[in-house]
Amino acid sequence: MDKIFKIVGGIVVLGAVVALVLWLTGPSKRELPPVLKELSTDVAVQFAEKLPRNRDVNNLLLLLPRKGNPRDEELEFRRILKEEIDKQRKYEVRDWDNVKKNLDQTFLGKGLVQMGLAPGEEPRNLEEAVGVMKWIAKANQNFDGLLLVNVREFQEGQDGLGAKVSVDGEIYGVAAGKTIEKVPEVSEAVTSIFNYMYLHNKIERTSIFLRFFGWFLVASTLPFAMIGLVRAIVQKRKNELNLALVVGFTFIDVLLAWILISALGYGTGTIIFVLILMGLMGYYNYDACDYIERRLT
Repeated sequence: MDKIFKIVGGIVVLGAVVALVLWLTGPSKRELPPVLKELSTDVAVQFAEKLPRNRDVNNLLLLLPRKGNPRDEELEFRRILKEEIDKQRKYEVRDWDNVKKNLDQTFLGKGLVQMGLAPGEEPRNLEEAVGVMKWIAKANQNFDGLLLVNVREFQEGQDGLGAKVSVDGEIYGVAAGKTIEKVPEVSEAVTSIFNYMYLHNKIERTSIFLRFFGWFLVASTLPFAMIGLVRAIVQKRKNELNLALVVGFTFIDVLLAWILISALGYGTGTIIFVLILMGLMGYYNYDACDYIERRLT
């Protein structure tokens, strides 16, 4: 009997392990790579700012023509773009997901979809979208116009290098029956290894422990590694030279910390971190130089 219990227990444990492995390694929604996400956000912000106002339209259907099924990354870009357009509050903007959700909530809307008058999938071009406008209007889905966004480039590049996002657009007025506004092209790309986005994400992907250790090793040994310079300066007995020495060491420590630990970040948190570190390292470098003067000269 004990042997049976052991066998059954072993099978249960094995099944649990297999289920856990399958759950951990199963397919998941892909996210925008960091560099491409920053580019996408910058482009979306600029596009929303350049989107012209037109008094003849108020409610817009956001349409991004595509070929085939969009990748998860492209869907994420669409979400970012809509959020940035909404923030500008120039128009009331809805996308096809909003339309589809509202159609599914009414009997008439479901009937239009079943009859093929309102497509279940998003229109793939301007002509197709214009054709379904009159039908979805019958289900209280009214729009004054269409905001057509053409995604010209959406490339991830190689580890971020060569990534590019480029879009332009137009507003189609339903009453006018034609394009009434144009949105100029907005484009952002990473063309150099010295690009801020590329460097920031390249450093950030490195282990924080390795980055901190590298900084600590340099910062803690810098005065002693430069002991010849320290001796030469402190022996001159000039306060301004001593101050310049401490400030120089501290500047190197803080700059290296900003590069390695903060990964070239910016913002309130980074400023506070830099100021605190500046005070701590200023005291450390002063104490280290004083020790070298008293004990090692």
